[in-house]
Amino acid sequence: MGDDRDDGSAVADRRLDTLAVADPDIAKDALAVCELSFTSPGSARSMATDAQTRDGIVLRWPVPGRAPLKVSRTPSGPLAEAVLPHP
Repeated sequence: MGDDRDDGSAVADRRLDTLAVADPDIAKDALAVCELSFTSPGSARSMATDAQTRDGIVLRWPVPGRAPLKVSRTPSGPLAEAVLPHP
């Protein structure tokens, strides 16, 4: 998967690659959330939760049906910075 994405971070690429091996369906669902944040940023933003970090705001989207998996990124960052379990 890492070769197909040039707008995500190395962390997200590695996590999606790991998910693709372990469970391709989960990886596909996580990638769909990533794509939504890119193709429909306004709609996607309204579905995100915000988390304040020392480095600024991070947006988080749940992966539907895959709790506690979430896609995270900064508003001005790459398509996806991380795809990790998070409460």
